[in-house]
Formats: sequence, C-alpha cells, structure tokens
Amino acid sequence: MRSSQCCRLGLTLALLLLAGCDKNKAVATPDPDAPGWAATQPVSTELETVVTQSRRALSTPVNALPVTKGTLPLVYIVESTAVVRVVDETTKKTLTTANVIGGNILSVATSGITIGSQKLTDRQLEADHQYAVYLDSDSGGEVRSTHVRPTLRSDE
Repeated sequence: MRSSQCCRLGLTLALLLLAGCDKNKAVATPDPDAPGWAATQPVSTELETVVTQSRRALSTPVNALPVTKGTLPLVYIVESTAVVRVVDETTKKTLTTANVIGGNILSVATSGITIGSQKLTDRQLEADHQYAVYLDSDSGGEVRSTHVRPTLRSDE
C-alpha cells in the first residue's frame, strides 16, 4: 500500500514538473490563472515533514591540530573563550597553557608569550625553533546530525 502511494506521489511530481517545462512560454511574468501553474497549489495534502536529530560520541579520540604554527613571531586571535596551549615543536615541550577569554590576541615572540597586554612568560624563545598554538577542549568529539525528509501522512 505504501509503495503505491509513493509511486502516485512520484508520478504527480513528475507531471507537475513536466507541465512547467514548456519552452515556448514567456518567462517574464507567469499568469497564476494559466493552466499548469502550480506554484501556489499544494503538491499533496498527504505530505508531512519528519525531522530526526542524533548525537553520538566519536569512537576514537580527536588529535588536536594547531590553529597556527611556524617560526617566530606567531599571532593568533582567540575567537571564543578557550584553553590555549603553546608548544615548542622543536623540543616537543609545552611552554604555557592558559584560559583565554574570546577576543584576545595571543602573541608568541622571541621576548616571550603574551595574551593581550598580559605577559605569560618572561623567558627568551629560540628564533630558529618551530612553535604551535593549540586550542584544547575538555569535551570529547561529538557527531551531530539532522535529517529532514518529507513522508506520506499515516492515517492513524
């Protein structure tokens, strides 16, 4: 029974599309009273929309990717509040980790690391090393999906 309703719906949609594909008609101003004009008419009163949403945790941990990396100087604008971690990629050592409020500028230079006007480290950094800035998150990775599909109404 459901299969025949789907076939009827598909045939109706195909006929409506074909009725609107006459190449000899002027495109400028369509006449709603003309035969075949169906833009304001419902395709079917038997359709409803079904929306499903789901969330699931990622099965494997997410490896952090740097938001910026390279030789000095490095600059990064922290867009939203986050935990920022600066790593010397040459020595594989974490130089600093800090909670940063969104809108602040992180600067990594030979003179040290600053966020806005606050100096986080006073030690000199090696100019020939590679550095990376990471945004760390306490939450694990998550997949979110939303599916929207038209279906035939069931008469319950």
